[in-house]
Amino acid sequence: CLTIMAELRRIPWHPITPLTPGDAPANGSFAALGALRAEWERYLDDLSAADQTRIRQRSLRRLAIETGILERLYDIDWGLTLTLIAEGFTRDVVERAAGHLDDRTRSTLEAQRESLQMVLDFVASGRKLSAGFVTELHAALTRTQLTYAAVDALGRPVDTPLEHGKWKTHPNHVERSDG
Repeated sequence: CLTIMAELRRIPWHPITPLTPGDAPANGSFAALGALRAEWERYLDDLSAADQTRIRQRSLRRLAIETGILERLYDIDWGLTLTLIAEGFTRDVVERAAGHLDDRTRSTLEAQRESLQMVLDFVASGRKLSAGFVTELHAALTRTQLTYAAVDALGRPVDTPLEHGKWKTHPNHVERSDG
């Protein structure tokens, strides 16, 4: 692993160049993705509108939970995670599953799910991506998060106030738990 990391440090950074329309057919991954998408659309077409909505909501709940876990906003055990995905984020679902989920975490999950829905609505409406939408999305996504973990100039961990809907003003240096 250290050899790979050392090698990656020697590779100069450059922006990702998009595929041209002519390159896409030669890429087997895109062809497989197209086939998967066509099959998924065929499957959805056979479902009722209510079933399509239930599937979409389950997917949004799963993505919301994964978002918070990735950002280390909370830690939800696997059994409760599956229940929340299947049934929703309501207090009675948590209690019925004998899970532990405080109100703030539940509110954060809802904010994340609603933000994901906001992105779907944005795409469906054909809006053009803008700085305004990015800051609007950031404010919606982080509305329950008061602070974020940072390290001060002396290397000490600190909780820093999170400005919702604002661009970063400080450098961001990500460090893994193993240093």
